[in-house]
Amino acid sequence: MSPIHFILLPAGLMIAGFGSAAHAEVRVVPSEFRPGVTVEFLYDQDIEGVYSTTWLGREEKREGNWRDIYFETSEKYVAKGILSFQCFADDTHGDPTIGIVEYGSGKFGDPAAKRVTTIDYSQRQAWMNGALDALMGESPPYELFVVAHYRFCGDEREASN
Repeated sequence: MSPIHFILLPAGLMIAGFGSAAHAEVRVVPSEFRPGVTVEFLYDQDIEGVYSTTWLGREEKREGNWRDIYFETSEKYVAKGILSFQCFADDTHGDPTIGIVEYGSGKFGDPAAKRVTTIDYSQRQAWMNGALDALMGESPPYELFVVAHYRFCGDEREASN
């Protein structure tokens, strides 16, 4: 098992039941921040056992194994941005770096509101444990990455096996 699969596995288990839902009907709604754009349900994040926020997204761009996934939430946390990653990358095959561009309370795409975080392979475990300082607070949780990776990379993986 490659290191990326070892790291994805625990989070995948935390999202148990999503796999069967992945092939079910996708819930699509209009974006709260981008007129004329639709987004689909990706992940419902539990916050301190009292609150939750729903992360929505869509595939924004696809180049080979790279994916740019637009994400947003407008509930307890308000966030929007782009999550970039390479499908099925591990430390010996491809670039395991994940990029996150967030726009906080600013308008999506506004350079003045733009915050960029890169997560290299050595930081993945801290992110998975919720202990990556760069992503504390209203930033995408590791589970969003796992679900987006599964949702937007799963078909190629199945087709190649």
